[in-house]
Amino acid sequence: MVDNEKVSFEDIMASLDKDTLSKVKIGSEINREIIPTASYNLNKLLGGGLRKGKQHTIWGGEQSAKTGLMLCTAGINQQRGENIAWIDAEHSFDPAWAARLGCDPDRMAVSEISTISELTDLQVKLIKAGFDMIVIDSTSALMPKSFIDKDGELKQFADTMQMAQMAKDLGQMCKMIQGINYSCAIVHISQARVDVGSPAMTKPFKPTGGKEVEHTDSLRIRLMSSKSDAKALIDDVSYGDIVLQEKIGIPVTWKIDKNKINGRYGSGDYDFYIGGDFVGLDRAGELLDTAVTYNVVEKGGAWYTIFGERKQGRPNAVKYLRENSAVLDKIESELDAR
Repeated sequence: MVDNEKVSFEDIMASLDKDTLSKVKIGSEINREIIPTASYNLNKLLGGGLRKGKQHTIWGGEQSAKTGLMLCTAGINQQRGENIAWIDAEHSFDPAWAARLGCDPDRMAVSEISTISELTDLQVKLIKAGFDMIVIDSTSALMPKSFIDKDGELKQFADTMQMAQMAKDLGQMCKMIQGINYSCAIVHISQARVDVGSPAMTKPFKPTGGKEVEHTDSLRIRLMSSKSDAKALIDDVSYGDIVLQEKIGIPVTWKIDKNKINGRYGSGDYDFYIGGDFVGLDRAGELLDTAVTYNVVEKGGAWYTIFGERKQGRPNAVKYLRENSAVLDKIESELDAR
């Protein structure tokens, strides 16, 4: 007679040896900690933000504030007690600008490296040391190993012509890091490149790195912003007794290209300021616009009614929220409940 009785899950787990048990967890014990970004709507769509133990790519064209978004994100997470490492492959990190965007440069590890192999070794050490987030600015600026000779010196230009070496090295790096990373959010900042393998008439854009990087990324977010002065954020800037109209910011659109964090796709907008009294991602403006959409804030013509307080014009409403953090927090709580 055949015994069809199933062995229980508990009995199977109890039968495993210590070595196997050290490599196995109960599904409910898996907890991917969250690294919130500086954008409220992006966080809401992602279920909180970026994830530790995963690799992410933030990419886009010039002047789309990719570095700015991640510096604002780094500052927010430093305030939460997270430890941040910044890999400055472009050699453009400015401590004063980082501080204006909310970072504490005294508590941020910054490395100016040039090659993908150096980056791979450094990431392994930083992850094992306990860093919570590593930002690479940018992978597009790194050199492949074909540029370096056996003595660590730059080769002659004619000796560096190896097809797709950049993509091969980045892909190898991502696979190696994915194999050892369980606790750190890795963020690659990448430039938009024309996809040379696509039909000539379409010319779609994609980030640096090829298919292997795309496969190891759990999240890809594209940032877009127009270079047109007509779409720029303009305001009066004082120089002593002289007042001039200057570009102080840009409107940024984000779009999720790939999402293995929670499977949701979407897009959104925020303003990023580079000058004037306020710099950085305009969280107050983003929350105000979202609150109007969900009827948390009433808008009639040019007037905004914020919990009984009336303000004329969006700039005045945004200024009011920046100066009243308790009101801004209340709006966020109302939106979180929707």
